[in-house]
Amino acid sequence: MAPDAVPPGELSIALVGRDEIIRMHEQFLGDPTVTDVITFPGDPDEDLAGEICVCADFALEQAPRFSQDFSSELALYLAHGWLHLAGYDDIAEEDRPKMREGEKRAMESLRNAGLIPHFSLASD
Repeated sequence: MAPDAVPPGELSIALVGRDEIIRMHEQFLGDPTVTDVITFPGDPDEDLAGEICVCADFALEQAPRFSQDFSSELALYLAHGWLHLAGYDDIAEEDRPKMREGEKRAMESLRNAGLIPHFSLASD
C-alpha cells in the first residue's frame, strides 16, 4: 500500500495499560519492553481497516517529557497508528523522517480544526 492510502473498513482502537502493551510487544514483535502503540493491519476482504493498540499509561508518562498534555500525546499515538495503516513505517532509520512529517501534518490538522479529543483516565 502506498503511503497516504487510507485503508477501507472498520477501525478498532484499543486503549491498553503498560503490562498489556509489554505482553503484546513481546508476543507479536519479540520485544519485551514498553512501547507507545502497536498497529495490526486489517483485511479489506472482511471490511477491516486494522487495529491500533495504544498504551494510555505510556502517554501519561511521556506527555510531560515532551511538554504535551495527555490528550495531545494520546492523539499523537493514534495518528501514528493510523499512519502505519496508511503505509508509513518507522523501523528503518531512513523511514523515520517521513513518519515524523506525517505525524506533524496530522497533529497540525487536528489542532487547527479543534479536533483533538479530551482524554482522561478513570481512577480506580
